[in-house]
Formats: sequence, structure tokens, C-alpha cells
Amino acid sequence: MHEPPPPPPPPPSPPPPTC
Repeated sequence: MHEPPPPPPPPPSPPPPTC
């Protein structure tokens, strides 16, 4: 039996707003 493929990496989190 083949192991399931790894889950896709999470999307990069946006940088914190700086103002």
C-alpha cells in the first residue's frame, strides 16, 4: 500500500501592516 501524499504547504501569511 502506498502512503497518502503529504498535504500541500499552507500559503504564506501576509506581512503585518505597518503604519
